[in-house]
Amino acid sequence: MGRGHKTCPKCGTTTGPRAFTCAKCGWVYIFASGKQGAVAGEPKVARVTKAAKAHGERVSWRELLPGQFIKVLAGSGPYWMLKTGVRESMGYYGKFLIKRLDENGIHAYPTDSKNSGHCYIYMGPKKIADSGMRHRPHRIRRIARPKITNLILSRTIWED
Repeated sequence: MGRGHKTCPKCGTTTGPRAFTCAKCGWVYIFASGKQGAVAGEPKVARVTKAAKAHGERVSWRELLPGQFIKVLAGSGPYWMLKTGVRESMGYYGKFLIKRLDENGIHAYPTDSKNSGHCYIYMGPKKIADSGMRHRPHRIRRIARPKITNLILSRTIWED
């Protein structure tokens, strides 16, 4: 048997290395998980990568509490559709400290230098305003306390 082939234990037919079943008898090949000492046929366990940790934990925005930190993902939130068909984002992105919640969104302060001052992160239902603005909820993730690079916020973050 050449390299890159496998033999069916039931009928002896040679098949390709990525075949899941034998073409002749229908034998189902069982693949090991790739970990040393793993039992053949066990499902692979998904690893949590550094990138997944950086994006944060998915959470319902109504479960958030004042004082927690969130990350608003870029490309989400309200936008204005230009005549050329291009979306002009009107929302926020970056890391924020939650001050309070209301029925349609989150009142927050940015912890980085991408935004400044009070930010209202819209989380309400999808709708189109009379002006043509398309309101869409922001996509958010809860994160651990980030390094605060906004100097004004770092001085006033725990006041009021």
